[in-house]
This record gives sequence, C-alpha cells and structure tokens, in this order.
Amino acid sequence: MSAAGIRPGGSPAGRGARLPNAVRAEWRKFATAGAARHLPAAILLIAVARAVLTARIYAWGYADLVPGDATGLERLLDISPARFAEAATGIGGLLALVLGVLVVTGEYATGLIRATALALPDRRLAPAAKALVAGAVAAVALAAAAGAAVLAGHLALPGPLAAAVPLADAEVARLLPATAVAGALLATLGVGLGLLLRRAGAAVLLALVWWWLVEPALPGLPRVGEALAPWRPFAALTAALGGDSPFRGVRLPWAEPAWGLAYFALWALALLAAGGWAWARRDVRPVAGD
Repeated sequence: MSAAGIRPGGSPAGRGARLPNAVRAEWRKFATAGAARHLPAAILLIAVARAVLTARIYAWGYADLVPGDATGLERLLDISPARFAEAATGIGGLLALVLGVLVVTGEYATGLIRATALALPDRRLAPAAKALVAGAVAAVALAAAAGAAVLAGHLALPGPLAAAVPLADAEVARLLPATAVAGALLATLGVGLGLLLRRAGAAVLLALVWWWLVEPALPGLPRVGEALAPWRPFAALTAALGGDSPFRGVRLPWAEPAWGLAYFALWALALLAAGGWAWARRDVRPVAGD
C-alpha cells in the first residue's frame, strides 16, 4: 500500500515506538517547519503591545484627573498588575488554539502527515505527542507573555502611578500559572480540532464561531439558554482567568472560578480523543490547502 493511503496498524517494529521518541520528533518538526513556530513570538508581541496601550489609556485618564498626586487614583482608575497580565489572554488564547491546529493541519497541507503515519504506526502516539508539544509551547508562550505584559505595562505608566501600583500582587501570582494551563488546554483543543477537520481554515472558523458567536448568544435562547449558559466551556475558561464568579451575570456550577480550568480540560481532552479516534480510522492522505 502506498504512503498516500496508509491504513491504521503497522509493523511489529512500529508498535515498539515509544512516546518520548514521538515527542522528540514532533518537537523537531515544530522547531524547523511550518507557520506554528512563529506564533509564540506573535503572542508575546501582541500581549506587550496591548499592555502598553492599556497603560497609556490609564495615563490619559490620570492626566485628566489630579496631576501630581496618585494617592487613591490607582483605585479610582481600576489599575492593577492583573489588568496588564490579562493582555496575554483573548487574542493570545486564540493564537494558542491556532498553534495546536497548525501543528496538525500544516502536515496535511504539505504531505508530511504521510511520513508521520509511517514513522508512528501506533496511531495513539501521534495525537498524544502533538498535544504534548503544542501544549507545552503554548503554556510557556502564554505565561511568558503575561509576565512580559505586566512588566511592560508597569514601565509604561506615568511615574506617580507606577509608584502607586505594585509590579505584581497575589492576583498576578494566581494568573500566571492559570494562563499557562489555559494555553496548554487551548493548544490541546486545537490539536483535536485539527485532527477532526484536517483543514486549518475550517478548524479555526469553527472555534471562532463557537467562542465568539455561539457562546455569547447561548444565554439568550428561550427555555434552554438559562440551563445551558453555565456549562459553556470558553465562558468557564474566561471566568477562571478573570477570577469572576458569577460570570457576566450567569452563575457557574462551581463556587471557585479556578474549577473552570478543570471543566475546560474535559472539553479539550474530549476533542483530542475524538480527533485521535478519527485519525486512527482514516486513510492518511494530504488535503488541499485552505
């Protein structure tokens, strides 16, 4: 059978492959090929730019109030280090999801997926290895972006406000590891979507429609909206990162927002499992690019 139509299974030697070897191979592919390797830098730059812009907005508000005395103004303007750390989420989270998608769909677009299937006949290894590599990269990228955003935002504040606002606080200490976990989960979800749909455009569009259109509209649905709204996965993730409960007027099923990360993890792992199931039962064939 040709490489263009590889079926699940594999040779006895292939079955002896181990996950660490698969992870090393995925890391080499990520570091040397494809657009996904550029996304961590994009996440960092966007987070820093958003934090500096937020700081400049605070500076304009401060200039319109009482120049020369920042006492109490940081509270009046609602300035905190966590506001800068949150600059890494939102667009950064979306890029983490896209990173996971591209780790898979880039191989389908170039035909490298055939070599992956030949090298890893045990179809359980490739999804796990891709999720581990993409998740680790996204976790480090989002956490680093959040930390850099805190520093950049603080440095961009006017002197009196910078003196009144601490560089970090307990909320930042909570947010940095939560952001890392969120990045890993978003990338894992992206890997699952990529394995299911095999096309970057379709996978990213589906995620965007669900995240930014379906979930915001869900609470407004007659009869079922109120029951379903607390169980929206992206809303739970956003609440966990923002520390908000109830989330935008909707009471979540758990008292602590941090449990939203565990709930979102169930969705991410379920999508990865579904993608792995589809990967294990399909012929491996390149698909046309988006």
